[in-house]
Amino acid sequence: MDIFILKTGQRVLKGFMSFKHLGGGIALWNIQDYSFENGNSQIIGIKATREKFEVIFYHFHYVRFYSNKLARFATQVELGRINLADDVIYIFYKPFVKLLIQLKRKIFLVDSSFDPNGSSKKLINWK
Repeated sequence: MDIFILKTGQRVLKGFMSFKHLGGGIALWNIQDYSFENGNSQIIGIKATREKFEVIFYHFHYVRFYSNKLARFATQVELGRINLADDVIYIFYKPFVKLLIQLKRKIFLVDSSFDPNGSSKKLINWK
């Protein structure tokens, strides 16, 4: 439904405003359409036409944390069911996951029973 609303929202929903800037809609479902590079203090998206744009936000969809009982902060992270390019992993996901793990450590000092990343055991599903 998300994609449907984004593509048809202005026609379907009264008062709905879609974001026209390319950098405001980067997500798992369209990230393969662009390549990326780190600018001075911003992430730059590059279309196939070589047109560049500033990335405003990235929608982190389907980031899953799985706990590992071997070590207190050992974590397995699943980034979705799409093969992500190396630039996407290193520019978007690596800093994001690293920050979430750092914040988890700080929260753990206050309340060790709370897992802000919602880690769970990874279930094996043969479907």
